[in-house]
Amino acid sequence: MIYRFEDFELNTKLQELFRNGVPVQMQPQVYALLELLLSHHDRVVSKDEINAGVWNGRIVSEAVVNSRIRSVRLAVSDNGKEQRLIKTMHNRGFRFVGNPVVINPDSADARDGLQTIGKTGPSASLAVSAPDHRLDAEPLKTGGGGHAAIAILPFKNMSDDPEHSFFADGICEDIITALTKVPRLFVIGRLARADDPEGQAATDSNGPDLSDIQALGRELDVQHVLDGSVRRFNDRFRISVQLIDAITGDHVWAEKYDREMRDIFELQDEMTREIITALQVQLTDGDDARLWSEGTNSYEAWEAVLKARELCLTHRQANVLEGRQHAQRAVELDSRYAGAWSWIGYSWWSEALGGWSGNQTFALNAAREAAQQGLEIDPENAGIVGLLSLILVSLRQFEEADRMANQAIEKGPNNNYALGCAGAVKMYRNDLDTAEILLRKAMRMAPLYKAGNPEVLGAILLFQRRYEEAIAAAHECLGLDPEYFFAHCTLAVIHAELGQPDKSREAGRNILRINPDFAVQTFAMRQPFEHPEMLNRCLSGLRVAGIPENAPISG
Repeated sequence: MIYRFEDFELNTKLQELFRNGVPVQMQPQVYALLELLLSHHDRVVSKDEINAGVWNGRIVSEAVVNSRIRSVRLAVSDNGKEQRLIKTMHNRGFRFVGNPVVINPDSADARDGLQTIGKTGPSASLAVSAPDHRLDAEPLKTGGGGHAAIAILPFKNMSDDPEHSFFADGICEDIITALTKVPRLFVIGRLARADDPEGQAATDSNGPDLSDIQALGRELDVQHVLDGSVRRFNDRFRISVQLIDAITGDHVWAEKYDREMRDIFELQDEMTREIITALQVQLTDGDDARLWSEGTNSYEAWEAVLKARELCLTHRQANVLEGRQHAQRAVELDSRYAGAWSWIGYSWWSEALGGWSGNQTFALNAAREAAQQGLEIDPENAGIVGLLSLILVSLRQFEEADRMANQAIEKGPNNNYALGCAGAVKMYRNDLDTAEILLRKAMRMAPLYKAGNPEVLGAILLFQRRYEEAIAAAHECLGLDPEYFFAHCTLAVIHAELGQPDKSREAGRNILRINPDFAVQTFAMRQPFEHPEMLNRCLSGLRVAGIPENAPISG
């Protein structure tokens, strides 16, 4: 469905908001809330409905809801005082009062609107290159190279006994140490507090003055600040953590953790992992982070999977093999850790896809066995179901792969990893419209998505002959990872089809620089397109790019 109001157009198929044809950058929950209000513009939407529709039934505080409402208003140039488009109905909820025009996406009016959007140039359809202009998020302060930036305040000891400061300090230090290992996160840790400059125990439990937080954000050029407190009473601990937007002062996320006082180091590990996972969800990986953190009590195993995931997703041989070693180490520490089995499977699938496996059939069977082992442990893990769909499509079991892809969507409708896997399967089956929707949603679900997402989107757009958008997507991928092999392949084919052989050959030189053994027939054997015409287009483009027909004979 398409909703038009004032200069705006919200397209639920593309899951994007446009203003005068240019995409408006929005966080996933902000988009979901705006779509919910528009879809029920004829009535008040209660806060219970918002909890159900935006947070999947999880109850969040009124402050969090109000923060998202402010962000929605900001996106559509409204504000809480004017309430021109979104009106607060006190004690009842919120209503969109902008009288939107509702259009069927298949109508002529809708097509005219999409043509207008397309005329604004590639940057209007796909935000590229700069890490602070992403498809799926509001601009992020960065520490360079697509890294979200966060500053950590010392946690406050709220207990009567100042000796308990050691626990507050320990939790804070553990979080800082763990955060520094989270890829794409730039961490400034253990700053002196404005309310406690010496770092001593504080007595005020209301949190920092937001004006100080905003000043800190400006000074350090960070968007987010993490603040926390620890209180011990009898044999229990309560840890309160809040993530604050340093630009607006809004609370992005907050949580309280109550635990019995058991082994102090075990407790610190447990709390650190939960908090880091929550921050990954908010700042870098979306709901994907939850899939790989659940299912183990071993901090070391979880840390190993964190490393495995980052290495495997580069699709570079040395990294993938190292990532497999980390995943295998996690299995040694906890054989019932489904996430570890998943990344073992992913490493074998990546090896088969990349063309550097000596035996593709062996690699794919090893991938399937590992993924199935993970599913036996955790049958509801949407990410592993998505991975299995990729493995099955690589085995050219197209119907079964499609069935598993649909299961992944059903089990993880908001999980960027599962949606990305399913989108790739749909692409290989030539279901390009569905594939595009899934990839765009996957990118929206992860505040800092991986290079593979825009690469697959670029391939989808190539097959749709939307060349300018495809080029933009491929360049965004390379902005995130200049050595991402498949993006250079996409560019080689695009420029060949556009009649630009010099640019195609430039991409070809990059392909052979990254993988000197790459060949046209290697690509043909590894890429499981169900429809031959898709593969033939790729092969023709690679030949124009100067890629040799067969790999060189070693020795």
